[in-house]
Amino acid sequence: MNDRQRRLYERGQRVDVYMDAAAEDFPAGKAGIQAARLKELLTQLSGLDSERETGEGKRRQGTMGRATVRTALRKLMKKVWDTSQTIAIDHPDIKGLFKSPTKFTNDLALAAAGRAYADAAAPLIGLFEEYHLEATVLNDLRSKADSLQSFATLQNEGNTAGLGTTASVETTLREMDVVIERLDTHVTNKYPEGSPKLVAWRGASRVESAPRRKPEDDGGAPPAPPDNG
Repeated sequence: MNDRQRRLYERGQRVDVYMDAAAEDFPAGKAGIQAARLKELLTQLSGLDSERETGEGKRRQGTMGRATVRTALRKLMKKVWDTSQTIAIDHPDIKGLFKSPTKFTNDLALAAAGRAYADAAAPLIGLFEEYHLEATVLNDLRSKADSLQSFATLQNEGNTAGLGTTASVETTLREMDVVIERLDTHVTNKYPEGSPKLVAWRGASRVESAPRRKPEDDGGAPPAPPDNG
């Protein structure tokens, strides 16, 4: 949850605690139904927050892994590319067989190119070995290409999960707001103005204000003099 959502969730928790403490004053009827619904909504929100955190974890894992593997794959492809350029001096027939890795700006395209590099280099591996590029480069290319695609998928799954849970959280919070509004009518009609229970209710049902940001440090410079123009 973001800060605003968290404040609304905590408001719901305070109202839930209040209604539990005042259960004897609202033994049955609509107030009891709304209090029970509030508990259900709080449980839903807790579950959604866990789902969101799981999705965020996937997104972070995918993003970090994707960046690392992308760099490693590009370096490996550049090594194959540079070696192929040298090989082409004696074997001009392989010119154009490999496309420069700098041409691939999309990760999925880069992953596909990494596999294509491995397929194209496989019949020529002997020529690459003459320049001390081991045959293991083929498996390395395929492995890193597969990892890049997997991390991209993981990142996208996390992003999708985050969008879905955010929408669900907003829907649940809106319903919770309606429930608390209904409870507010019950409580304010039940207790006389100024009574401790009504004061406590207003404190519990109030949405906490967002913390104010401190003004930027201006380095202690004195204020500019007024322009008397």
